[in-house]
Amino acid sequence: MKRRVRDPYRVVGPLNWHDVLADALARYTDLVSKGSLFHQNMKARTTGQEIVTAHAEGNDDYQYMGRMRGLDGAELAEDIKTGDWRTQS
Repeated sequence: MKRRVRDPYRVVGPLNWHDVLADALARYTDLVSKGSLFHQNMKARTTGQEIVTAHAEGNDDYQYMGRMRGLDGAELAEDIKTGDWRTQS
């Protein structure tokens, strides 16, 4: 399999590029993605309303929240516009 991927590219680029490709293919199992890192640092799955309620009661356990594409992302803007942030977890 590795030769089928590697060998056709021997004539395409410089020899050192071919060597890098050969090395990468040899180390494939170490280099291949182990899957999505999404939610890797998530400590809890809590709705926005639960966070607001807890904060109003003096609980500041949740000082940070994450949302796809961050504070300036379309997803958070839409959640705020529609009020979905209350149930979004």
